Formats: sequence, structure tokens, C-alpha cells
Amino acid sequence: MYYRPVVQSGEAPPGALPLAGGPLWFAEVIAKDRGSPPQRLPANDLPADWQARLTAPRAPIAGLAMNRPHVMGILNVTPDSFSDGGLFTDVA
Repeated sequence: MYYRPVVQSGEAPPGALPLAGGPLWFAEVIAKDRGSPPQRLPANDLPADWQARLTAPRAPIAGLAMNRPHVMGILNVTPDSFSDGGLFTDVA
């Protein structure tokens, strides 16, 4: 059996569970089992081990807590990053 939370944001209703310890939550899950059609179940009907896995906070990555969104940018400045036809190969 596999459970997929139906994730939402905003103010959570009573009985909703936090997703991965963060600001998103779910009050329902889609239960999938091989050979059976998916079923929608209340989140509180999840088995305890699944409930613990889906609600446990994520471990930090590179020292950043995963309980809120983070913004990251990548600046690619290698000579072949952009196709300018070779017009701007000089550093100046």
C-alpha cells in the first residue's frame, strides 16, 4: 500500500497534519494498492508509521532548515555558457 498526501497551504483545518514539519499540510491522502482503484482517505486514518514518515521534519541540507522555502541562484560565467557567436570572448 502507498499513500500520497493531498497537500494544501493556508490555514489548516482541525485534524490536518503538517507535511514534513513545514508550513504545508494535508487532511486527506490517496491510498494506492496494486490492482485496486485509488481511494481518498482522511489523513487520520493513515497507519502510524506512514503518519510519522510524512509528518517528520526533513533533515537540514547544507545547514539550511527545510521547514520553509529557500531561494537559490546559479550564476554560470564560463566562456561557453551563452551562445553569442564568439563576439564577446574578451574579458573586458
